[in-house]
Amino acid sequence: MSANLDIVPFIVGGDDAEPGEFPEVVSIQIQSPDGTFQHLCGGFIIDKEWIVTAGHCLDHFGVGRIDPAAVSVLAGANDLSQPGMLSYRTGIAGYEIHEDYDPDQGISIENDIALINLPEPLPLNAYIQEATLQHRTPQPGATAQVAGWGQTSNDNLEASNTLQWTSLGIVSKADCQNALDGFATILDDQLCAASSDGLEAECKGDSGGALIVDKMVVGIVSWSKKPCGKYPGVFASVPKHLPWIREKSGLDYL
Repeated sequence: MSANLDIVPFIVGGDDAEPGEFPEVVSIQIQSPDGTFQHLCGGFIIDKEWIVTAGHCLDHFGVGRIDPAAVSVLAGANDLSQPGMLSYRTGIAGYEIHEDYDPDQGISIENDIALINLPEPLPLNAYIQEATLQHRTPQPGATAQVAGWGQTSNDNLEASNTLQWTSLGIVSKADCQNALDGFATILDDQLCAASSDGLEAECKGDSGGALIVDKMVVGIVSWSKKPCGKYPGVFASVPKHLPWIREKSGLDYL
């Protein structure tokens, strides 16, 4: 895996999200030996009992698969340090990573998607909502949003406790490939997005988080090329993976 690959990108210079502005977004966390929880990745709700995230969040190269017993999902929280009364924390029943995902496959990270199954239904409210999934690949130039608990500046390496968001534009695969200048191949199951001022995008948001166009999720935050902020971000395509999501979750109505 290249040292120039950043597969845990953050939002840098984004805006604070308002409580309930992105109710489908969740924080996937790991419980430390001292009992505290550490933010690991973003994810989004597709059903009361199912969360989508990136495969590399749960099976990271050089580390291996994370023990499901150590994973926690925090939904409905805008500020991770003060989740609020309407937030909800739960352990997980298990997870399923795409069978063709390989953490050692190289730079492009094909099939970077996973499903988390919850042990009981989430209590939906104004701050906890199911995402709507897009069935069609968005056109280049479409306006998108991404949210995550990211850095507030390039100099601050710690993630913000407050949910951040930023606006992006969908970039064609050809333009994305050109911007990466031979660094990696943009695959059939991927799409790209960058900031509106050309291809010099800001860092995109927590891995596993949702790329949203017209209030529908179109992508899963996957990777970007370092230095963070100079290149488009690469996302696993939700429309391309909808058949897999339906098959593994049993949610045929999606």
